[in-house]
Amino acid sequence: MKRAPSNDPDDGFTVEITSLDAPETQVHAPDALLQGSRLAPKVRNWLTILSVVGGIFLVVVVLSPLLSSLLPKKTNALPKPHLPPAQIQNVIVQNGVAYINSSDGTLRALRVKNGSLLWQRNSVSLAPLLINDIMYIEYYNQKNITVQALRERDAFVLWTFKTSLDSNPLIIENGVAYSLPQYFSQGHIVTALDGRNGAKLWQYTMSMAQSQNINIEGIQDKVYITTFSNAQVQNTDLFVLSTHTGLLLWHIKASNVQITQNNVIYVITGGGALKVLSANDGHEVWHYKSTNGSNWSPSPGTTLFYIQTPEGLLQALKIDTGTLQWTYKDPWGVAEVFPEVNGVLYLETGDGFIVALRTSDGARLWHVRPVAPPYTFGYVQVINGIVFTFTTIGDAQSETIAALNASNGSLLWRSKIDTYSTNNYIVPQISNDLFLADSGNVIIALRAHDGVVLWHVNYTQSTSQHYDPSLLTLVDNIVIIHSSDGVLEAHQSVTGALLWRYHS
Repeated sequence: MKRAPSNDPDDGFTVEITSLDAPETQVHAPDALLQGSRLAPKVRNWLTILSVVGGIFLVVVVLSPLLSSLLPKKTNALPKPHLPPAQIQNVIVQNGVAYINSSDGTLRALRVKNGSLLWQRNSVSLAPLLINDIMYIEYYNQKNITVQALRERDAFVLWTFKTSLDSNPLIIENGVAYSLPQYFSQGHIVTALDGRNGAKLWQYTMSMAQSQNINIEGIQDKVYITTFSNAQVQNTDLFVLSTHTGLLLWHIKASNVQITQNNVIYVITGGGALKVLSANDGHEVWHYKSTNGSNWSPSPGTTLFYIQTPEGLLQALKIDTGTLQWTYKDPWGVAEVFPEVNGVLYLETGDGFIVALRTSDGARLWHVRPVAPPYTFGYVQVINGIVFTFTTIGDAQSETIAALNASNGSLLWRSKIDTYSTNNYIVPQISNDLFLADSGNVIIALRAHDGVVLWHVNYTQSTSQHYDPSLLTLVDNIVIIHSSDGVLEAHQSVTGALLWRYHS
């Protein structure tokens, strides 16, 4: 190949390369060395892998800024709010089924024997009303209240009725009125519905202040509506309606009103007088006035009214006429009167004795002091021939249960149980020979006739310190325990064995 002429002065030199070896010893290099050595297969594989990884890294570093500018911006997802678990609000057990209301508005039906879910539905505001084999539920929104009748076994909707928010629905079944919620904080209209088909039977509008609370109760063929401003101020209106027609039979204002099953109403006037009124038309049957104008609370029995006088006497008056039947006097006075059972009235005296009086003539059958002082007054339950007394002792952190023979007052057994707080007291469930004592966070099962402890189980009580009576249910030899942490437990009543647990 010819080169182009150059002006470089050094370009005139000629270089000749010759072998340093003597001509007779000149050696030519083999062809293999001129081609270079071949790499091992394993080395080639590693170099290939490194080349691929390096290429990918280069693409990511170089192209990622460009790609991020071209792709749409991704917004950060908002964190999901932490919702508290649904709490069990109410438990109703009927016909072997537990109906559970939760705070999220869910109503579930569980078999009591094994805890299996029968059905569930949403949007149930209140505990259901169970009559025979029909379940009545109520739920509401910002516009109206909806009442539905469901078949118990499968929640099939039989009928639906909608009404205004200021209405208080009643279910009329076999001539008796049933209120879905017993207490209302508002609503001046009472609407009665036929339980068979949901048809509106009648409507009654009350004239009352907006701030008042309402209690509705159906007894026999009448609807009793009591209204009051609050629980502390005893200023009550009573409206008595006919269940069949909804017509107002009569109305009265009083300081206190007590409705009885004897077809009479007793009221206490502002001056402290007791008036017994006929439930049919409200006319006065008889009245009784304290000698010094003191206020007190009479206790109705089967045929007698029991009145504690300011002088410390207990008087028994006939309900229908007010005639004095007998008087009981105790040196320490009468502190508390408990309901009569099988012709015997039980009371507690000022020095802590439990006294059994024969209701026919007031004769004292026996008297027993279950615990020695100091104590605060307790209460009495009489079941299956046993008188169970409950007495809080000393610092109110424990309670003594004493079981007495109802015929003679002899002590059968006594047991001391620690309570959850000063606001709690033992709430028993007694069936056959089983005694369940709920102390606020422990269920203790004892044999009723001798007090032997069979088993116990802990549960979580509400932090509000107030006892919820739906926490414990005893049915068909199964103990249902409702904890405030959203757990429902079923235990075998005799052994305490856990049958099933339910989490809301």
